[in-house]
Amino acid sequence: MDAVFGVNESVVDGLRRKYPQRANRIHFLPNWFDPEFFHRDLRERQELDDPPVVIFVGRLERTKDPQLALEAFGHLVRDGTKARLVVVGDGTLRNQLAELAAQPRLAGHVELTGSRSQLAVGDLLRRARVLIISSRNEAGPTVALEALASGVPVVAPSVGRINRLVDDRATGWIARERSPAALADGLRWALAQERSVISDACVAAAAPYSARHILEPFYTEHRRLARAARPAQPGRIS
Repeated sequence: MDAVFGVNESVVDGLRRKYPQRANRIHFLPNWFDPEFFHRDLRERQELDDPPVVIFVGRLERTKDPQLALEAFGHLVRDGTKARLVVVGDGTLRNQLAELAAQPRLAGHVELTGSRSQLAVGDLLRRARVLIISSRNEAGPTVALEALASGVPVVAPSVGRINRLVDDRATGWIARERSPAALADGLRWALAQERSVISDACVAAAAPYSARHILEPFYTEHRRLARAARPAQPGRIS
């Protein structure tokens, strides 16, 4: 290979160790967000939904563990915290989640929207107060960047690159353990923050991960390799 781009740092590090003579050809390409869909609109954020919205965005599968998100939100309901959980996504666990959401303590507080387009997810994020991530494992996750770019703090366990994307107690809350109580503590913290202040911090944290910044080196290398592979043509200057 002339160049290798990996989206998982541990995989990239492993390849560099395995092929030290080609390490300079192996590059890390972090997750990015598309600012066309994920951005902050101050006009839209002047009046947010009441009660405030906690949002989960992801596949309804075991690796994303949406049940944990519901259990964490359930702690808020039991405490009397006024909030609503919006679950965006679909998968094999949808029926199971619907049953959990219909339980007396959660009934009327949880909405399952199913899958939505990027445009719709961006609109939903801008109306939310906090994104909850409950995954068992992640590479990025990209949704954390999309939330931050929308001015929304992130509550999550320490999975994937979350420790590098989220500044604990500044642009979100990194739970010390993957438990409903630990994530619920983060949700309470996020809902108590001054919206305008934390929104500014979130947008600033996401800025280096916009598609233009992250993908520019990839396309630069692609063009370089394409020029190098192009056969020379008499009388033509490349």
